[in-house]
Amino acid sequence: MNANEQREQVILERYEDLSRTSRRMLDAARSSRWDQVVTEQSHCESLIRELKALGDLRPSDPSLRERKAVLVRTVLADDAEIRRLAEPRLAQLEKLMRVPHNTRRLAESYGSVQRS
Repeated sequence: MNANEQREQVILERYEDLSRTSRRMLDAARSSRWDQVVTEQSHCESLIRELKALGDLRPSDPSLRERKAVLVRTVLADDAEIRRLAEPRLAQLEKLMRVPHNTRRLAESYGSVQRS
């Protein structure tokens, strides 16, 4: 195996890792384990940085090119599903974050209410 073929193999392995990590992230999102989603997200970011550093290229072997394309589509589909699952949670968090802001604005406008 020449250096270019070895590099292509390493890149494909990183895409395999990314796909597995993305799937774990999706499984965690489906189970509402958001801390695990964040952990897996961090691992995905690390793999993406590694791919960028490797100078991702188009594999010369058509079967490797197809495998890479399948992996990329899988990761993108997982990402779309994770985003769909996260939207209600993000909306809930946004609502919670607005409550203290609105309470503070009301207190500033009308003064604090003292209870006897």
